Amino acid sequence: MDRYSETLTSNSDRVSSVLQENRKEMVETLQVRLEGLQKATAESAEKQTAAMADVRTKVTESVGLGLKEIQEKNEQKLEQMRLTVDEKLQKTLDTRLTQSFELVTKQLLEVQKGLTEMQTLAQDVGGLKKALTNVKVRGMLGEAQLGALLEQFLTADQYSVNVAVKLPGNQEGEPIWLPIDSKFPIEDYQRLQDAYDVGDKPAWEAAGKAFEARIYQHAVDISARCGRSLAQ
Repeated sequence: MDRYSETLTSNSDRVSSVLQENRKEMVETLQVRLEGLQKATAESAEKQTAAMADVRTKVTESVGLGLKEIQEKNEQKLEQMRLTVDEKLQKTLDTRLTQSFELVTKQLLEVQKGLTEMQTLAQDVGGLKKALTNVKVRGMLGEAQLGALLEQFLTADQYSVNVAVKLPGNQEGEPIWLPIDSKFPIEDYQRLQDAYDVGDKPAWEAAGKAFEARIYQHAVDISARCGRSLAQ
């Protein structure tokens, strides 16, 4: 038993020594592996950091190039748009100016034509005014105008011409005629109109009185000639 006990004790010491050596080797191995792992991890982290920095640099450069390219394209498009707008504006301006010039030219031609017509009309009016200084011609023109007015505003049974008027009608049922004489002297009326146009009040009042007196005198003359043929 003593020998067996000694053997067990010896074996136990040996096992204990082996275990201690194994544990020490394991600890050393684990420590070496841990250190290697830490070193590998640190190296990997450095590589990843460097790779990320490189990627970030490349991304930044790529984004910068992309933005620059986009900016250049936008500037090109804006320049094209500006040129297009300028071209359209210039074309529109040229068209408007051409149209305006044509319109102004047309209006000037019309004005020139109107001035020519006015000059011709002024000559005609001057000739007409000169012709109207003749009392006989003026009377014939007055009769023609009076006849046209009566024909335009009255029916055929409402007026007659060249009637031997007697004022008033002598027989019952006989119409009472209102004589109208187209041969009225216009000198007093012209003097009245001239005084009114220049604003000469004394001359206008004097011409007005003279014109009124001429109207009454002409009415008296018409009344005195009632037995003659008169235009109505």
